[in-house]
Amino acid sequence: MDNVKTFLGDIFSNVWTWVVIVVIALVLLRGANETTPTSKIDPFSGVLVVDAPGCEITGPDGKSLKDELRGNDQVMIPKGTTLNGDCFPATKAARDSVQ
Repeated sequence: MDNVKTFLGDIFSNVWTWVVIVVIALVLLRGANETTPTSKIDPFSGVLVVDAPGCEITGPDGKSLKDELRGNDQVMIPKGTTLNGDCFPATKAARDSVQ
């Protein structure tokens, strides 16, 4: 039993052990704030088409982002933005043909 106490004491007296514990805690806390999408849209398997019929892109403030995104090759979509599946017509067509 003394060996176990000594072993645990050696582990927790090491600075790197505490660094690892803090890093793990930060990762877990950050992951707790992540949100999960309400539907399964895989934007990485298709092209975002802002002008597609039915496409709705709403920013975190509730306003449409379509005008800001239109005509840009690369865009930054703010965290909290919502998109629907109609914005990815090729992906939607492929998904509908399977069903």
